[in-house]
Amino acid sequence: MAGILNLQSICDQRRQQQLFNKPLPRYTPISPYPKYTEFQLNMRRKAEILRHSSNTSSSQTNSLTRKEKWAKLSNAKNNKIIYCPNDLYLPTLSSSCDVPGPVTVLYNDNKIPLYNFASNTAAFAVDNTREVINYSTILNNNIIIPSNTETSIATLYIQNNQNTPVHTFSLQTPIAFYIYGSDINKSGPYDLQLLLSSISLLTYYSGEETLAFNDPPKYQYTTMNSPIYLELTPPSTTDKFSFSAFVYAGILKISNINLYTEPGFIYDVKLNFNTALSSSNTSNSSIINNTHVYMYTNLTKEIYNDIISVGGKPFNNTNPYNCIINRGISSDAYISADLTGNF
Repeated sequence: MAGILNLQSICDQRRQQQLFNKPLPRYTPISPYPKYTEFQLNMRRKAEILRHSSNTSSSQTNSLTRKEKWAKLSNAKNNKIIYCPNDLYLPTLSSSCDVPGPVTVLYNDNKIPLYNFASNTAAFAVDNTREVINYSTILNNNIIIPSNTETSIATLYIQNNQNTPVHTFSLQTPIAFYIYGSDINKSGPYDLQLLLSSISLLTYYSGEETLAFNDPPKYQYTTMNSPIYLELTPPSTTDKFSFSAFVYAGILKISNINLYTEPGFIYDVKLNFNTALSSSNTSNSSIINNTHVYMYTNLTKEIYNDIISVGGKPFNNTNPYNCIINRGISSDAYISADLTGNF
């Protein structure tokens, strides 16, 4: 983690912190007047606010004092005061009321109840209740990882370390393999075997890989030693063909991820993997050379259902296409992706 205090690193950390900004929650109680629309209730409240009534305002700025009322009466021409009670209910353009934003029609309808206008909220000088958040995460859903390519799958933001400089994290994520081949020569037999040869999790701070300490991460993958077998089924009307298959590979669990937890640290969590391909057809090199393998991580439930369902079309792709998945589909139940620490 050399050079973590240079300007570029500081700016990068600042940029990533903006991703975790959350606006304060705005409490909006459920309306007890279901027969009135939200627009009607809002308009009634807006009209009352624009009146600036003195009994609800914090100042008397918009209400006349007794002296001001007397002065107004005594200075009126001919001392004739015309009072039109219905004026209060006349529709008025918002532009005439100095209300910013798009011009709309404002009106006051006293038949609609005044709701959520002056709530009796408790205003304390000091609030001793405080929610302690140790860390926050952003998980990138349905991320595709090419073989032998480091790809970011999550971001970890340390906010409080409980006075402990190092914490251990663990990751679980549902994964699937996407196997795609093109320009396959039409000469059998048509079979393909895929075996995951390696997988690694890497953490980065401001673009620099962090060093593993207190032992490297530990990996648990139920089908790691069980290869995926595909039987290719070329169409009879073409010399060369393509095929593809999404294969659900279960839950990848990675534990013993040890990280420095200084408040304010933001880590990029990345995955990298490699596979070994083989086929009984040694004369048809296109089966191996023209096949590409990708891994999908942080699968959402919708994509998971598409992958395992008969006739499913994950990412609008027919699955499987011009092939049969003979073996390798995991029986692991679906669990949503999660990154947790031992705080």
